[in-house]
Amino acid sequence: GGLLVEEDGGNTAFYFCINFDSSSHKVMKVLMEMDPPLFKKEDISKYDILHEPMGLETLKFYTDIDPSCLFQHGHYGNYPISHCKDIDCARYLLKKALKYNPQHQSIGGLLSPYYNDRGVEEGVVLESLIRRIGQERTWNMVEKEVSPYKDIPILHRVIECAPEQINQTINRFPHSLFLRDENNRLPIYTALERGLKWSNDLVAIMNTNMSYLNQKDPVTGYYPFALAAEEPRCDLRTIYYLLRMHPGLIESGIDYDKVAVARDSKRRKIDQS
Repeated sequence: GGLLVEEDGGNTAFYFCINFDSSSHKVMKVLMEMDPPLFKKEDISKYDILHEPMGLETLKFYTDIDPSCLFQHGHYGNYPISHCKDIDCARYLLKKALKYNPQHQSIGGLLSPYYNDRGVEEGVVLESLIRRIGQERTWNMVEKEVSPYKDIPILHRVIECAPEQINQTINRFPHSLFLRDENNRLPIYTALERGLKWSNDLVAIMNTNMSYLNQKDPVTGYYPFALAAEEPRCDLRTIYYLLRMHPGLIESGIDYDKVAVARDSKRRKIDQS
């Protein structure tokens, strides 16, 4: 019906209808009901409809038709939630995404990478929402929408993707300190592997997981002190603290076969030189 005819700039009437008309979803509803339909479910992802700022009612219309689009990457790699300009739209998309796929690694898109208008990565979506909406309002929203999902390892994910937000996560989700992720890992193992520096946050995580500081990481098989030392920019204060807690682990934590291989390799290099 002329909706896909391009104007000089390459955009179509369909594009302008979606992005510049707050009631465009009403038009799309009529088009869907036509025979044959001029607007279909697959058009939502095909034309990146959710990757433009839009009103709450329009968002509801499109996400009700195809909630899988909540996890569709846009032109720069963003999820739809990254385009939200107000708290209501962000809350709705987060709630909808969690309901659709509560086990998604990005936790409703919050911890997915955020790319600015130039395609440059600027942290994660959670941090971009904090910059736009404010820290207190953003975290109040996150706490309300994520709290019903008790098995989401939010602290693990924040340690990996947004370590500056660890304190807020611990305060609002204290149970996450004791929660294991899909790999049976406690937060302390993730924190040490990621090279988290000595801080109040790390101390809080270690104190909560104190009884596990002499047990091997279920993923790498390393003891906590060795896991901390594996990080190239390891924090010596953290390693020292862990070794003081369990000095007997030094012997058991050494792989003498690897040491012998490294020693022989070094000798060969010296001999060759």
